Amino acid sequence: MTDKYLIRILVVILLYCVSVDGIAGDDSGWSQHTVFFEFAGAGLLYSVNYEFYVTQSVGIRTGLGVFPPGLGFPMLLNFYKGKEKRLELGLGFSHLESFLFGDYDTANVILATV
Repeated sequence: MTDKYLIRILVVILLYCVSVDGIAGDDSGWSQHTVFFEFAGAGLLYSVNYEFYVTQSVGIRTGLGVFPPGLGFPMLLNFYKGKEKRLELGLGFSHLESFLFGDYDTANVILATV
């Protein structure tokens, strides 16, 4: 898969995620479900994530991340503080699977987000 092809796929996914997030919102400005694209976050290089807000101050996030040469599956529990300006604190892990040169390897990485 070439880099140009991969970039095109990511742009389509990003546009889809932005549209899903806009559709999921309501008039109150708060949505219980969010889908978003993240660069250099829990999925390492880049990832597409889904977050379910249990309350306005607690969220559960999972996603699919890509890092050369493999995939990452981040899972986090996030806590939010504040109304307009929000502080996000999270704890979780990312399961990593690497496919380098035909070898298959897995690892789990503990994550803390701020």
